[in-house]
Order: sequence, then structure tokens, then C-alpha cells
Amino acid sequence: MRRYRRYALGAAVLSLALLVGACGKSSPGGGGNTVASQLVFGAPPDCATNKYCAIGLKNVYGITFKKIKTTDFGGPITVHALKAGTIQIGELFSTSVYDPSFVVLTDDKHLENADNIVPVIRSQVDTPAIDSIINAIDAKLTTQQMLALNKQVDIAQQDPAAVAKSFLDQNSLMSTTSGCTGSIKVGVSGNFSESKIVAELYGQALEAAGCKVSYQLDLSSRKVSDAALFSGQIDLK
Repeated sequence: MRRYRRYALGAAVLSLALLVGACGKSSPGGGGNTVASQLVFGAPPDCATNKYCAIGLKNVYGITFKKIKTTDFGGPITVHALKAGTIQIGELFSTSVYDPSFVVLTDDKHLENADNIVPVIRSQVDTPAIDSIINAIDAKLTTQQMLALNKQVDIAQQDPAAVAKSFLDQNSLMSTTSGCTGSIKVGVSGNFSESKIVAELYGQALEAAGCKVSYQLDLSSRKVSDAALFSGQIDLK
């Protein structure tokens, strides 16, 4: 499954919210300086060489920040830095912006494409019945719905399995009680709560339909989970 990133303006500079749309324009103080040139941008380690990060922001929006500070991939380090004021702009995922004091900026020039949640399953275990179950779940997972589910885990500290079960029950997604046979191992990178929630959604629904489901939710990265899928260590991610 994949997500897309959004840029959030930190609480320390909320007064600039009306100006951020014109980050490339001269600041009210004059002198040719831009608003962006006064801000520190917190971003992943690859930002400086990533065409969708610093390079894209400059080429598409004409934005060059005062400094790019390495934080993490839209995780707690970025959030903490925004709240502490050590950065004023941070790159976060659209389904994990929880703080009401953060202003989410609109990518109106479409620098980044939206990523969708896309399950990948080994052909050896796939069936039309499994596809039907998984597709029914995906149809319910809007950005706002995923944001709400993630918040239950990341902020309220609820168990991903419990959050997933509640969602399945509320949306009548456990009603298929047959059609799935054999064993399926669901695996994801454990870096994000969202990955665990979606894995539980798929796994619990497939188990209710008759499959024997096991999980590996601690794979260290997408690269590792890809290799696990190709080797048959896991069946669905």
C-alpha cells in the first residue's frame, strides 16, 4: 500500500498561513527576500536530490528554503520539530496530519501524484473470492477515513487489530463467511501504523471468509517486504 505526502506549516509560523501560497514572492519586508527564504524545511534524508522534494519545489513552485533540515519520512521527528519551532515547514503524509495547529498546504500545481492503497498478492494464492473481499475494503478507505483510523492508533494508542475489527464491523465487511481457503500470510513494513491497520483489515476479513491467516508486521522496509513477497515468505502486502 502507498500514500502520498503533504506539506504542513508549523504552529510557530501560523501567522504566515495567508502568505504561504506566495512563498516565491517577495516578503513584506522588501529587499527581494521571499517568504520561503526565511523558513527552515524539515524533510526526509533524500530531499535534496529527490525531484519531488527540494528539486521539484524549486522547479515547479520557485521555492528555495533558507535551509533543509533532515528529519524523517513524515514521522514523529518531523512533528516534534514543527512543534518545537526548529523547522517551520515539514513534509508529512496526508493521512497522518493530526495537530489542528498545522496548516496543510495544497499542491495546486500537482508536483506529487496521489498514491492509492494498493494490495499486492502472489498469483499462487489469489482467487476471485479474495479479490472481492479486498476490493470491498479498499472501496471504503478514503483519505479522511484512513486519517481517522491512523489517529486512533498513533494518538489514542489503540491496538491496530482492534481498530481494524471495529472498522470492518461498522462497514459490514465481515459478512463474507466462506469462499476463502488455504493459508495466507500478510506482511508489511512495520514503520507505519497505517500499514499494520490495513494488513489487519485484509487479514481479519479473509479469516472470517475461511482462510487461515498469519501475519508478519515487522518487516523493516518496503524493499524488504517486496523481497519477502517475491520469495513466498509472505503472500499479501
